[in-house]
Amino acid sequence: FVWKKKWENKAYSHVFTIHTKTGYFGLFIMLVHAMVIEVIGVHFLIAHFWSPTVAWIFTIFDLYALVWIIADYQAVRLSPIVIKDDKLFAQVGIRREIVVDIHNIKSIQATITDKKARTKEKDCFAITLPDFFEEDPQFEIELKHPAVAYLPFGKKKNITKLYVTVDEKETFFQEIDSLVKENNVAFKQQ
Repeated sequence: FVWKKKWENKAYSHVFTIHTKTGYFGLFIMLVHAMVIEVIGVHFLIAHFWSPTVAWIFTIFDLYALVWIIADYQAVRLSPIVIKDDKLFAQVGIRREIVVDIHNIKSIQATITDKKARTKEKDCFAITLPDFFEEDPQFEIELKHPAVAYLPFGKKKNITKLYVTVDEKETFFQEIDSLVKENNVAFKQQ
C-alpha cells in the first residue's frame, strides 16, 4: 500500500529492474479489474442462489486473492535484481527468489535454448515476468554448482541455469560478463 515508494539505489550496488519495459503492468491492471468484477458478481450470485453467509466467505477469499495480486506487483516494483557484495539477488514478486554467488556463475549468453527445451528443464529458474505475448528470455546464465531457489509455499529447488529478462539488457550483460571474466582471471592466478 505504498504506491509512492521507490527503490533506493545504493552507490555500492548495481540494480536492474525487470518490470518497466514489459507489458506486466497492463496484465496487472487487467487482473485487478477482472478480480473486482468477479468479487462483486460471485458474491451476488452465491448470495442469491445459495447462502449469504457462504457468499461472504467467498468474498473474503476473493478479496484476499486481490490483495495478494496487488502485493505481488508491489514486490516486483520494489525488488529489482541487485548485484552487491559478490552476490546476485533476484526476487520475482512474492513468488520466488534466489541468491547466486558471482563466483558460481560459469557463463552468460543470449538465450539459445528454445521454449520446448526450457519447459523440460527441471533445474532452471526464470527471472522474467508474464506478459500478454510470451517472449524468450534475453539471457541464459549457467552456474558452476547448483544454487538454492526459494519457491512458493516454502519449497526449495536446486538451480543450475537462470533465464533472465531485464530492462537494461546491454548494461546487465556487460556487468555480469565482466564479473565472470574477473573471477576466471582471479581463479587462474591462484
